[in-house]
Amino acid sequence: MTAPVVLSLGAGVQSTALALLSIEGHLPPLDHAIFADTGWEPPAVYEQLRRISEALAAVGIPTHIVSNGNIRSDALSDGRFASMPLHMKGDAGNGMGRRQCTQEYKLVPIKRKIRELLGATPYVTKGGQASVRRVGGRPGVKHVEMWVGISTDEFERQKPADVKYIRRVDPLIDILNMSREDCAAYLAERWPWPVERSACIGCPFHDNEEWRHMLANDPGSFADAVEFDVQIRSRGLGTFKSEAYLHEDRVPLADADLSKLTKREKARAQGILDFGRPGCSPWGCPSRATLV
Repeated sequence: MTAPVVLSLGAGVQSTALALLSIEGHLPPLDHAIFADTGWEPPAVYEQLRRISEALAAVGIPTHIVSNGNIRSDALSDGRFASMPLHMKGDAGNGMGRRQCTQEYKLVPIKRKIRELLGATPYVTKGGQASVRRVGGRPGVKHVEMWVGISTDEFERQKPADVKYIRRVDPLIDILNMSREDCAAYLAERWPWPVERSACIGCPFHDNEEWRHMLANDPGSFADAVEFDVQIRSRGLGTFKSEAYLHEDRVPLADADLSKLTKREKARAQGILDFGRPGCSPWGCPSRATLV
């Protein structure tokens, strides 16, 4: 039996390029696309998702939108909270919180959907949560080929899947030798809409350039991030004797000096090639978070 080909669709630059490359025949046909919705993507990303999902549907490829909750409301509730890599400041020193959000809000629902696509049995846990049992048979016999949108400038983010029912493929590296810049150029020529980087509104990995872009182009989302930034301290989401912040300077986002240039912007001013910041792919999220 031929393994189903599944695209991990983040609706950012690389995964949108992969979808379109398949639609146009530059890559093999897809069988499915899966988008893991954290519930807190900017409006532009949801619009990108709608557009590429319609393009995939036009050639018979379904897009499955999966979720494991709303990361923003969960963080501010009294229930479960998957730790975000927040910037911590306190007596014990500065650092970043442990990053669990990618695992819980992206990888868990994606893997659950893949098991379902492979015929595993859905069930409801004792806590009332919908889940899917293990894939039956010998490990690895039933599996999908999971396309991941990692490009040549991010090759260090390549890593094998940690489960037998997923065999990861990185077509932009292994087949097409395309960088993020190549993907952006391809989309600029073949896709009539701009494509934003995919990441949560309040992602602590945002730098000043991204915060400024949000403030100028999506002030509603920026205001939402500012409010969340206030709430994470008022609700004590920091670790013992520390306070949590969204901005890397460990000051309230509303007070942060966003005019300071990033290293990336300084490099561009010197004529150094800029590949852009990667999105928060579930299979290769930035990993500069450290324990505090």
